[in-house]
Amino acid sequence: MVIFKLRVIKLLFTLVVMFTTFFVVLTNEQIIVADSSNTYTPKYAPSPGPKRILGVLTNTAYVTQPQPDYYITAGDTLKIRTDIDWPFWYTPPLFTHYTWWQSTDGKSWSKASNSINGHKYLNLKTDISSPEITYYQLNTLFPIWSYASQVATVHVLPQPINATDIKIETDSNYLFNINNNIVNNKTIARAQKFPINSTEPVNWSTDRPDLATIDKDGVITANTVGNSGIVNVIGTIQNVDGTTVQGHKEINIGGGLTNQSVAFGKCATFKLQGTDENSRDETNGNITVKWYKQPSGQKKELVATENNPVGQIAYTTSKVTTKDNDSQYYAQIIVNNTKKSVTTRAATLTVLPPNDPDVQITTALSNRDFNINNTDTVINDVTSNDHLDYHLNLTNNSKRSIHDSYLLLPLHLNTSVDNIKVNNQEINPQDISTTTNNDRQQLKINLHNLVMHEKKTLDVSTTVGNITNRETFNSIPTLFGLDPDSDEYTSKGPELSINYLSNKLTASFKDINFEPITIFDHHQIKHRTYETNDPNAVITIDDQRRNRSHLKLFLKQLTPFKNDKGNILPADLRLYSNDSYQPTLNNKVLVSESTLGKIFQSVIWSHDDGLLLHIDKDHFLPGHYSSNLSWNIEDSV
Repeated sequence: MVIFKLRVIKLLFTLVVMFTTFFVVLTNEQIIVADSSNTYTPKYAPSPGPKRILGVLTNTAYVTQPQPDYYITAGDTLKIRTDIDWPFWYTPPLFTHYTWWQSTDGKSWSKASNSINGHKYLNLKTDISSPEITYYQLNTLFPIWSYASQVATVHVLPQPINATDIKIETDSNYLFNINNNIVNNKTIARAQKFPINSTEPVNWSTDRPDLATIDKDGVITANTVGNSGIVNVIGTIQNVDGTTVQGHKEINIGGGLTNQSVAFGKCATFKLQGTDENSRDETNGNITVKWYKQPSGQKKELVATENNPVGQIAYTTSKVTTKDNDSQYYAQIIVNNTKKSVTTRAATLTVLPPNDPDVQITTALSNRDFNINNTDTVINDVTSNDHLDYHLNLTNNSKRSIHDSYLLLPLHLNTSVDNIKVNNQEINPQDISTTTNNDRQQLKINLHNLVMHEKKTLDVSTTVGNITNRETFNSIPTLFGLDPDSDEYTSKGPELSINYLSNKLTASFKDINFEPITIFDHHQIKHRTYETNDPNAVITIDDQRRNRSHLKLFLKQLTPFKNDKGNILPADLRLYSNDSYQPTLNNKVLVSESTLGKIFQSVIWSHDDGLLLHIDKDHFLPGHYSSNLSWNIEDSV
């Protein structure tokens, strides 16, 4: 039986005699950048990076390093920023001397000119005579010790390169809103530009200056007046062609602790924020953390002490009672060898009402028309006119009743409800309502009261409407109601998944083009162009059949190639497979076939397989030639 209608397509090509000139245009976005990561030897070995304990710097180090690569247009000015810092208990050095070293070959180093030397910032003015690549390294000298930065590679380009995208990163994702040098209230933003050789600078801003500000070098400073929240760091690049690209990164601003809410009889955990685990120094510190609790209307009391804490710094309460509600908690960080300390801002504990209701929902979903490889929560191969049944059990396991309860059951838009029963009784139509949105309908079923230890069953029978394509519909039955205190209560059932299909097979045929033919071609094979070679499908088949019988795809060339004057092209269309072929003119040939129970795969041909055009001889007339092909998909007998 033929289950796919006859499809006739025209295969067109033009006999062309021409000379073709090939050329490539390179735009400024296509400049290839060589990786510079291993093309230099630093003047000095870079010094170790910063180490911290709870945000406290424990060693002298560069807290802001040069970027590995800078790209700049000749004639523009480049600023390279560095910052070096030391533990706050160190005596500030009597003097600090900065020396920038430079190299154009990555091997021989010399001091940079006096005009740009002697500062921790490098302000570099370029021109068309500047070297294409120059390496820079800063050496900072204190009275005894010196510290070397990472190496910056500066690429001077003859023309600007537009940025197409930008990704923002920050050294820290949390800043304290406390004015104290023990905790971290500054960090730096960095921009990763795409392509990496884009030349225009980044302009920095934040969407909440009341939380944090950022300067032109990307240094972010949190407020110190206690404002907390999430601030969005924005990096903007204005390209020379007038286009703009922008990147965003969110960081948290806070006082070190966050408010906690737990139910009666549970434990609450307060975690100290803003400790960067990637730069923690667990071996070189003398830190004490003291935790305080201040019950509502009472004095503050010490509840825990931890010396040199390792890992996540946190305090967990005992099981809370209603007396703990609205208590405030603080953490005090003490640097023992300096006797200096900082105290976080208060975090409030909220104790939720005890013994919340506990309603459990179980669901069994079934298809009366097709039940293969289905479970209670996942059913497959659902198609038009199938009958789906939902069976739900609701059990109140607590000693508290639920009143004014209702269940929301999301349904596919093309689903109609046939019948609803509660405890095997037909439901009152007034207890049913339906709302719809873009992709689903919400079936609302009023269940009224659900007293303690009560069980209710709910059965919903539905019919599937017209399904035109494969899709998955996920839903979660959810119970809403009020507890005896008239507080809202919600309980969710298991997620349900329905996999729909159209129960049809469709195929789309791509136009086939061959290599150009000239008057000198004879006894040659002309291959298809790349559009119809692997990995591109010649025939895209979407097999959404539920019962997958054995099918075969046949091809037959109905007419030879002719032009509009009736001239026949001395060429034949062949179906190749592993160096052998079958002629297609007036010959029904097998192209592909499916396996019983499996989907019919799309047809993909390698370069030397599939339909190829054989030029039999020369002496043919230029023109447009076409032929009729028929494709048939048939049931295998």
